[in-house]
Amino acid sequence: MPEYLASRADPLRPAAQRASEEKGDPHLRSCNAVIGYHIHASDGDIGHVAGMLIEEENWAIRYIIVDTSHWWIGHQLLIAPQWIHEVSWPEQRVAVDLPRQALKDAPPYDSSVPVDRSQEVRLFKHYGRASYWMSETHK
Repeated sequence: MPEYLASRADPLRPAAQRASEEKGDPHLRSCNAVIGYHIHASDGDIGHVAGMLIEEENWAIRYIIVDTSHWWIGHQLLIAPQWIHEVSWPEQRVAVDLPRQALKDAPPYDSSVPVDRSQEVRLFKHYGRASYWMSETHK
């Protein structure tokens, strides 16, 4: 069973480091650079990036933690990186290929409970998407 590490923004990250990252390769960014970016669903804004879950074994980003509390009395939820349609660095926006209602109705993410395979199955089934673990076993 995969184990996940949570990645959160470092509010004390020096401005010089942020500026250095912005001048570098536009394809290479820190995970923390995306924290706080707005999540844009296929039909409008829905929340912001609150963190990421990274698989300890291979350092793969498995999930983006989305906080929807600014849009309604929301909750945190998970989306998989493969559902991201576009990341706009200048607009600080992450566009996902999912409608707002699907995100609003998504199973809530509770950081105090480790993500297990049954939760992942429920999540992928909710979104009607193929699981990453099936494609990895067929490679």
